[in-house]
Amino acid sequence: MSMVIAVREDGESGPFIGFQVDNEFLECSDCEKGATYLLRYTEDERRNLPKHRLAARRAIESEHPKHSDTFRVG
Repeated sequence: MSMVIAVREDGESGPFIGFQVDNEFLECSDCEKGATYLLRYTEDERRNLPKHRLAARRAIESEHPKHSDTFRVG
């Protein structure tokens, strides 16, 4: 099962067992404090991370100011 999820750093979310964690922080440029997310992904999505980061950035910006704790990417 392929999946990519954006998880807000200060949000309330459970453990994501079996997911890898991206090392690039994604932030909302419109927030004062900056809503910060990390991508969690299944290993088979590693090669698509640049595409998923771009999609997540767009989703983060479109959610401002009411950001979700988690959302599916792609």
